[in-house]
Amino acid sequence: MVKPILEDLGIRCAGRIARAALEEEGITTTGPVGITEISVEFGESVSLEAEFTELTDFILPDTCSLIVDSDSDEDMRDEISDFLLEKTELDVPDELVRQELLFDGSEDAGLGSDEWNAALARVKLLMILGAFARRGGIEVDDRDVEKRITQIAEAHGMDPDSMKKQLMRSGGLSRISSFLLAEMTLDYLIETCKF
Repeated sequence: MVKPILEDLGIRCAGRIARAALEEEGITTTGPVGITEISVEFGESVSLEAEFTELTDFILPDTCSLIVDSDSDEDMRDEISDFLLEKTELDVPDELVRQELLFDGSEDAGLGSDEWNAALARVKLLMILGAFARRGGIEVDDRDVEKRITQIAEAHGMDPDSMKKQLMRSGGLSRISSFLLAEMTLDYLIETCKF
């Protein structure tokens, strides 16, 4: 039991170290920062290798110029999302779309298929909302992620700790964090633009 806990802790810590190092260098990533190799020896330095996709620059549209006709928050989020997707020019790397398709179990979907286009739109929207989040200083807290994991686990009749371990192994924690950040950012845009 101790070894899996240490491995999980090592991967989580390495991920945070890698993200902090990239941030320190002014590199903004999109998608997960994957730890491909880690070496930790007591009394020695930590060595790790990570893979990531660097975010390319793009211009964010003025969301406050958008006129929203909806009354419900959910419909407002949908309208804002559609607006952002339509008004933002952004090239999404195919690899990020493939990663998204893996999470959906649609890894066989081909370029231009309905599944591909849906995954492309999700990834693009997450990238756009991530940029708005950085601009607005919005961050996801570990407690928010833990709470969402518990909700998902309960909805699927699973133990939250087992769900968390499964998500850690599959890279799903960063996906949950990204979706939470997107939700928080959409709420922020609704509030700041007073739709």
